[in-house]
Amino acid sequence: MEKEKDFISVTLMAGGIIQTMETGKYPCCLIFRSNRYLKRWRRNITGEQRKGYLKYNGEIVYRYSYPLGNSCAVYDAKGNEVEVSMDEIMVD
Repeated sequence: MEKEKDFISVTLMAGGIIQTMETGKYPCCLIFRSNRYLKRWRRNITGEQRKGYLKYNGEIVYRYSYPLGNSCAVYDAKGNEVEVSMDEIMVD
């Protein structure tokens, strides 16, 4: 049986009137979905903090980098780049 290819779906979610009114900041976050781990992670984007890691059962399974622009690079624990699908959602 062939091993399923690792794939991450990344959604940039921005906006939200209620959150903006409550916090005074325009909310923006990345939502990661993994087909390998069947898990979803949500990471807020604050200021220049655009790098991080994703854990599964206490172990780091992915590292990500979201530089300026519309792309996100994701790497597995061994440092291999993972295929990424990027979407953007604007919320009111």
